[in-house]
Amino acid sequence: MKLIISILFFVLTSGSLFSQKNSTRIFDAKDLQQLHINTDEIFKIHISTSSTDKVSVTTHATGEYYNDIALSIKMEGTKMMITSVFNEDLQGGFDKLSAHKVFSLEMSIEIPENIQVHIRSNIASVIGSGSFKSLELELQSGYCKLDPFQGNAVINTYKGSIYLATNNANIDAETRNGMLEIPMPLLGYHQIKLTSIDGDIRVVKN
Repeated sequence: MKLIISILFFVLTSGSLFSQKNSTRIFDAKDLQQLHINTDEIFKIHISTSSTDKVSVTTHATGEYYNDIALSIKMEGTKMMITSVFNEDLQGGFDKLSAHKVFSLEMSIEIPENIQVHIRSNIASVIGSGSFKSLELELQSGYCKLDPFQGNAVINTYKGSIYLATNNANIDAETRNGMLEIPMPLLGYHQIKLTSIDGDIRVVKN
């Protein structure tokens, strides 16, 4: 029997332009194998792993658009999907938000170890730590910091820098216009590919 859980939670305003709202949701993750995050208005995503059998999703919002933005969290079988949802007034999305400079939404996620994770965002920076089966990031404006990190990874950024602290990994890294710093030699079981257009890439051995 396929279990589908769909939860939509909104960040509510209290009337002040700079009021704050925190929200936490916890989900059973005993069967979780994959996590997909597709969010275009989240400014920062913190993701960490532990020996838990739960997924904890916490949001922290500041600004005037509490009633206009939501996160949709769906769990179907072994896959969880987190996406951002705008109401019709903000279908232009981030262009309107950035013009006002008074909105910020951050997300912190704790998940079990050895999960496949894919994150795509046009503005978010990702700060991660822990042990992953695999991690794939596609970031347009944000940076990536993984410290410490263990697992396979494919990290792509356009403007943002990449910082990685790891061991037991083969590193393939390339930046078109940024600086590249990788310790030599760094070899191991896991495969990690780092690519950026304008961002610097730095890898350290931990």
